[in-house]
Amino acid sequence: MAIPIRTDAYRVVTTSEQLALLMESLSRSKMIGLSIETDGTRMVDAQVIGLSLSPALGQGHYIPLGHSYLGVPKQLKLAEV
Repeated sequence: MAIPIRTDAYRVVTTSEQLALLMESLSRSKMIGLSIETDGTRMVDAQVIGLSLSPALGQGHYIPLGHSYLGVPKQLKLAEV
């Protein structure tokens, strides 16, 4: 039997306020899951386009940083994150 995935525990971080709340949550965690999303596989020329962070099992946060497509929502600057 498959375990249902709670989609309410996954968030996209696009504002400074959301980032501050995430940082507060991460500061209380003993372990953090991190995945760096890039636009390529070659380290020498790949650009960071997002960060995935998990402060606890069943929780996830995605910070888009370098997405570029028609209608792309507001994104934080890499330097701020």
